[in-house]
Amino acid sequence: MTAVGIEHATVPADTGEVTLLTAGRVEPGYEAAFAPWAKGILDSAAAFPGRLGHGLFRPSGGDALWLLVHRFREAEACRAR
Repeated sequence: MTAVGIEHATVPADTGEVTLLTAGRVEPGYEAAFAPWAKGILDSAAAFPGRLGHGLFRPSGGDALWLLVHRFREAEACRAR
């Protein structure tokens, strides 16, 4: 038997940041319309106080979900959106 190395990661302390995740399926044939619509939502949220960033994750294929991600400095900023 050989030794196996194990990587360790340090989990940062809770800073109070909040990630809001919205997941959903897009009907086949509507992907081209959904992407700019989702980008509009993310771009509109850019002006929200306490917002740290965002992302749009497209599925790699099949029946996978689309993900819209918003990050906020704290829960109060997320609730104020």
